[in-house]
Amino acid sequence: MKVEAFLLCRKVTQNKDGSVTTDGRLEIAGTPRLPSILEINIYTRLSFEKTEGRKHFFEISITDPKNIPAIVPLKGNFRTQDGSEVEFAQFVVTPRLNIKNEGVYNFNLEIDGSIASNTSLTIIAGVGSPN
Repeated sequence: MKVEAFLLCRKVTQNKDGSVTTDGRLEIAGTPRLPSILEINIYTRLSFEKTEGRKHFFEISITDPKNIPAIVPLKGNFRTQDGSEVEFAQFVVTPRLNIKNEGVYNFNLEIDGSIASNTSLTIIAGVGSPN
């Protein structure tokens, strides 16, 4: 299994040809005040070898700058098929984060019980539009 994308972004669009467009990749986000609600999209694309066809489990966890869980972990499952050269699985989740502190929020992706990827988002208070 290979993680091809684990991106935080403002918008994810599925195109008619099956491809995906992501807009506004996020690494830093501003909020005019704390606490604040931040809604983001997490786009994940995984590729699997032909021998990895089975049911897979995923979990996305997010911790705040104090290493405290920011949300209840997002959990789910998906199935890949045996036989094809490479099987792709892609999904988008859209958590609403209750941002209480500024600093670095860590996003972890687990597949089948193992950490597969991680990324982070830095929150800066006192900037951005209240809308």
